[in-house]
Amino acid sequence: MNIALFGSTIRLDWGFGNPNKTAALIASILIAIWVIPQIARALLHGKNGWKSVVFQKILWWATFCATGYCAFILLKTGSRGGAAAVFFGFSLLFVLSAKQKILSKGKIVAIFLLIGAVGVVASLMPQTGRFAPERSLQDASLHNRWLIWKNVPSMLVAAPDGWGLGKSGEIFIEWYQSPGRQERYRTLVNSHATWLVEFGWLLRIAYLFAWLTAFRLAWPDRCKEGESLEPFPNAPLGVLGTFFLAATFSSVAEEWQLWIVPGLMLGVCLFFRWRRKQWPNKKRFFTMVSAFVLGLILLVQVVGRLSNVFPLSVENGGETARIGCGPVGVVVAAGEKSRETPRDLRSVLGAWDSQQAIIWTRRLREGMLAEGENPRLIVFSEVYTVPPPGILKRAREIILLSPRFSPTEFSPEVLGKMKVFVGEFSSATPVAQEWMQRPECTVVLGMADYFEGWHDMVLGRQ
Repeated sequence: MNIALFGSTIRLDWGFGNPNKTAALIASILIAIWVIPQIARALLHGKNGWKSVVFQKILWWATFCATGYCAFILLKTGSRGGAAAVFFGFSLLFVLSAKQKILSKGKIVAIFLLIGAVGVVASLMPQTGRFAPERSLQDASLHNRWLIWKNVPSMLVAAPDGWGLGKSGEIFIEWYQSPGRQERYRTLVNSHATWLVEFGWLLRIAYLFAWLTAFRLAWPDRCKEGESLEPFPNAPLGVLGTFFLAATFSSVAEEWQLWIVPGLMLGVCLFFRWRRKQWPNKKRFFTMVSAFVLGLILLVQVVGRLSNVFPLSVENGGETARIGCGPVGVVVAAGEKSRETPRDLRSVLGAWDSQQAIIWTRRLREGMLAEGENPRLIVFSEVYTVPPPGILKRAREIILLSPRFSPTEFSPEVLGKMKVFVGEFSSATPVAQEWMQRPECTVVLGMADYFEGWHDMVLGRQ
């Protein structure tokens, strides 16, 4: 198990391998425990006997003490995202409780004293040194998050069908990370962005609808005039807000255990709505949510297209990508498990003729080219099957790098358009020996299957 440190101090982790996930769980629990006195108050609504009053006070103050303890162990995680999430959730809880007039002056004073005490304790704990403004401004993790997140609109626009589950971090590195940076990412360090990028538009819209529906169900509705209903608990809304924000700052929602508390809180909302027979107006809700989602999609489309240096569209989870506008000028066939990545290709885009497009693909297939497109075709050694006849016929020039297929599989017409480069130490023998006997073949001394100068081939310099 990985142990997260700040300096020489261990950050609290409950076995997730990431203190941010532990912090998200603690933050959710800290807000969720307030549903206990709220449920008691609702179920005892209208019962003003001294036993009922004392019982509710005991529950409230016990929850208050438990909140202080949860805040203390949350600080031990050293998670800034967790701290921001719980601050948001607790603030929401406080504002809604004040609006519902369920907080006495004494309780309000106690809450502010608790916040002050937590601040004092935090200043004495080594883990919270990460919270210092000067430290945060110098922390690379915050800057790196911005470098990732600013590309999310472009990633959404480029892949209408999604980039594929589990591929977001790899796709960012290949297509969007600055060539000078070497950080590796598994996700986009944001659960929502990660899933939205990996999903297609249908699931993206469904995901947004799901969250908006959950927030609406958890929003405490006012009683109609003349009604005397028990108070609607506001802790569930606080938990959903806390969890949503925690999942925004880091990829924490991938742990199923962290969904248990928000799920229970949503169950509490449904129970009280059923009990009160008070449900949102379906037509109004659907209209408002649809307008919001549509507006968000339009904004993403505009921002995503404007922020792309080169127009990019992908298919099959990034297996095939089209870069640039106009007819296709070059097709790069990298192969299923090639070491050649779009990151390598991006190094030539600055000198590329933007009036033509490049297709980068791991698998060649018929139908990739439109009528009248006659590109240069570059095929890497990791392509083990002969390119489709239609593509070979259309290509104006074919460059093979240490090919895995025999020259006997091509017609004289196709061979006449070929330039073949075979490394002196190619692993494709005896096929390599066959090619070395051909006039269209050049033997590259000191090379195996990888060619450093393939970028120049894209530009037609070789």
